[in-house]
Amino acid sequence: MTGILIAYLHFLGVAGLFAALTAELLLFRPDLTLAEQRRLAVLDLACGGIATLVLLTGIWRLFLTGKGTDFYFGNPVFHLMGALFLMAALLSLYPTRRFVARWRALRVSSVPSIAPR
Repeated sequence: MTGILIAYLHFLGVAGLFAALTAELLLFRPDLTLAEQRRLAVLDLACGGIATLVLLTGIWRLFLTGKGTDFYFGNPVFHLMGALFLMAALLSLYPTRRFVARWRALRVSSVPSIAPR
């Protein structure tokens, strides 16, 4: 029963991560208002939390439930998913650092401009 709950949490986390990243992509543009910049920072924080949930439930499934480590480590699709997850995590570090840097300016209600690049 625990394995099923962890699997559902994992799959819901993956779907939630796609939803949060899509919302972040749709919200981002150069002329953001103060409220939109705050919403973008909260969405980025949510992406980090959901990605952590996906990672932890994936590790749980790998070692404690599921089909066992022999199945997963021998599966090239598992290695591809792991590499893609790691690449997405590394690619998200730069925007996350920028959003965190903006958080101080957002707390004092100033609207920092966003460079077009």
